[in-house]
Amino acid sequence: MDDKFYDIFLNAHILSIVMMFIFIGKNLWSTYNIKNDALYYTSIRKFTPIIHVFNAMNIYVGMTMAGFYHLFNIEVILMSIASIMIIILEAKRHKFMKNSMRDMDAVRVVATKNYKIELAIVIVVYIVTVTII
Repeated sequence: MDDKFYDIFLNAHILSIVMMFIFIGKNLWSTYNIKNDALYYTSIRKFTPIIHVFNAMNIYVGMTMAGFYHLFNIEVILMSIASIMIIILEAKRHKFMKNSMRDMDAVRVVATKNYKIELAIVIVVYIVTVTII
């Protein structure tokens, strides 16, 4: 096993997790602090694809590492389930936001709940994987 490539993969994986955490936190912050509905909608529309890019990077690098280094264990399963849950929560939030544009207060409630759950997922998976190692 070449440690140089493993370190590069691991750093890219951790970077994608941290950046996803930052952008989910930014969207949660926007939900609380941006009162203008048009600005809020624009902010969420700009940063949601970035969350998906970092989540996809997280999945791709994680699965590449798992396959290349034969690391299929409970951590990989937990991380995969967490990434899929984040994708599903974002899709549900986006669908609700698209269908409920007139009632932005309800959209903010659903978005706040979803972002809190996503942040909790990222934190719990991080804590569990760090304590397992």
